[in-house]
Amino acid sequence: MAGRGVRSVLVVDGDAVLLSHAKASLEAARYRVAVATNVVDADRLASTEQPDLAIVELFFDRRRIGLELARGLKATVPGMKVVLCSGWLNTSTAEQASAGVDHAFNKLCSYRDIVKAAEGRVIVEPDLDDMPSLAFVSRAHVERVFTASSNNVTLTAQRLKIDRSALQRLRKKARPHR
Repeated sequence: MAGRGVRSVLVVDGDAVLLSHAKASLEAARYRVAVATNVVDADRLASTEQPDLAIVELFFDRRRIGLELARGLKATVPGMKVVLCSGWLNTSTAEQASAGVDHAFNKLCSYRDIVKAAEGRVIVEPDLDDMPSLAFVSRAHVERVFTASSNNVTLTAQRLKIDRSALQRLRKKARPHR
């Protein structure tokens, strides 16, 4: 359930699969959620929605611009907390980020725990129910490589070092049934 302080969250990530997970997780906890896949949409949503918290990915379009975006969002919405969340976070990046963001988390993380940290609540035990499953993470990785390979099945299979037909079965299995 939405806690004290944070009622609305802006999640900015270029990965649509992870964005959908974040949105579902936070909405289940009764937060109002806006999502953006690029800097332009993030700036627009921050201006119009005035969220209490922004969760921002470090890398966009193969460039490390999330930190600049985070600082810009804080300037756009004074008082908004900003959390950097990335699979590419290391000690050096976290130290740099500390100058412009409130917290930094490694992916894959519990989005509810990120909100708790932003609210200043102590995380005694991680919210394991909110953690993505291994199947989810695997599907997300396959889709990320597929997208990076310009939706080319053969190239994706080569990059993942699996048989082309195995990749097609994985992708078919991962698609929601209609």
